[in-house]
Amino acid sequence: MKIKSFTKVNAMFLACQSKCFHKNKNTEKSSFLKIAYRIKAFLPFLIYSKTKHAAHSPFLYDFILSVFENSQKNLHLEKCFYEKKLLFQNHSEIEICDFGTGRINAHNYVTKVSLQAKRSLKSNREIRQIFNLVAKYKPKQIIELGTSFGITSMAMAFASEESSILSFEGCPNTAEYAKRNFQKYNLNQISVVLGNIDEVLSSSLSGLNAFDMAVVDANHTYQNTLDYFFMLKSLRNSKSIIIFDDIHWSKEINNAWQKIKADEDVTLTVETWNYGFVFFNSDLSKQDFIIRK
Repeated sequence: MKIKSFTKVNAMFLACQSKCFHKNKNTEKSSFLKIAYRIKAFLPFLIYSKTKHAAHSPFLYDFILSVFENSQKNLHLEKCFYEKKLLFQNHSEIEICDFGTGRINAHNYVTKVSLQAKRSLKSNREIRQIFNLVAKYKPKQIIELGTSFGITSMAMAFASEESSILSFEGCPNTAEYAKRNFQKYNLNQISVVLGNIDEVLSSSLSGLNAFDMAVVDANHTYQNTLDYFFMLKSLRNSKSIIIFDDIHWSKEINNAWQKIKADEDVTLTVETWNYGFVFFNSDLSKQDFIIRK
């Protein structure tokens, strides 16, 4: 492995540990176990992950180039990074309603906007990857589980004006920040559904015939993750793509990811340290590709 490549991956790993700790700062034992698992899981990831040159499928190679290799500057994407920076600099207090670890009842706590943004928002690299994905495939219907402050929602809306985005969020206060930015940039194609995702998702999706892309960053438990997958799978079309965030968040989340990869209806999966991309296209050969990105 080249030194440059290792440095990038190592920096990504360290950032993930910080994110893991912050999301669980009130449960130190849980945080320690998750970080210990990630350290243990990181070495196999380094061993089995590959570069784009190992991708023999033309579809996969093109996907890697378009989603991971495209770093071209984009003014719309810069707006997302700017709003993210403002959140990082916002030290006002915010009450968080957190369903994110599978709780039936919300865990409420008060923190600073800056701290919550650093705990929950994706890195610029990850936001760019989602932006590139939407820009390439132009999905008409996008489902997002976990609006947070709406930065990823903005990136998807900017990437494709024709896309309709249905986003779910359990915390009304972070959703309010998101809605302000949607209004600021006239991103009228984004709709936000408030409430515990596990309670409102099924009824909210009942009117949809199918979706083209889904981003899952919601309740981080084994069963929740599988429930989201099977619910979304029932609404898939042949071109649908599901992106799971935090697939190495914990052992149980990674176990859910392994089960998803083995599903008989899944053809191609592409795995980074954070993301798991799921394809159902029957024209693709069954393959699980781990890429060092």
